[in-house]
Amino acid sequence: MKMKWARILLLPSALVACGGGGGGPNPAPAPPPVTVFPIDSVVTRLATAGGTFNGTSVDSTGVQTQMVVNYVPGATGWFSRTQTLTTNGAAKTTRYSVNFSRADTLFKAVGWIDNTQDTASIAASNTTPLPATGSIGTSGTLFTGSLYIQDNGINTGDIGLTHGLSYSWSLTAATATTADLCLSTWEIASFVSNLTMDCFRIDAAGTISGFKSTLGVHAKSIDYQTVYQ
Repeated sequence: MKMKWARILLLPSALVACGGGGGGPNPAPAPPPVTVFPIDSVVTRLATAGGTFNGTSVDSTGVQTQMVVNYVPGATGWFSRTQTLTTNGAAKTTRYSVNFSRADTLFKAVGWIDNTQDTASIAASNTTPLPATGSIGTSGTLFTGSLYIQDNGINTGDIGLTHGLSYSWSLTAATATTADLCLSTWEIASFVSNLTMDCFRIDAAGTISGFKSTLGVHAKSIDYQTVYQ
């Protein structure tokens, strides 16, 4: 009889030892957020290897416009950004070209040709190379310059005028491990300015996983932006 009771009394102890508390393993802590991302290498890759990106916008009436943006390497030290907007089968393509240097090992924009073949005047003192990396919330200007509008048969209303031009970058948080690296162009005339901004979703290695582009117009009575993504 003593042997049988001994076996019975051991069973509850065995059950407790098997984890009667019901707790599982603690989850691994989340990795810390990434706050520093590559900048120079991403832009240099766009300029030298190129890339094709797509976006869509739907207006208030339901009309859809497709955007295709191509970054295309050209002659040594040049690349172009070609943009095609297609609405109801009608396509409009524009392009600007950027002359860049890596003489100081970092990307620096030193020249510019706009969609109508007008060339920008950019003083050396108004150009700044990209940083190798940037922290979330930082931004900078690659260059400021001016476009003298020539008689090329396209911008006939602006012939002889000078437009201001700026090319800049910014880095904003997207998720805990990604950021949006944006390249922005402002062309500023007497009464109106036009924005073109491409944003690339990147990770800490500089891999591009997403894209959106914003086209904007700002004037005294007009201020709107259209986002394609």
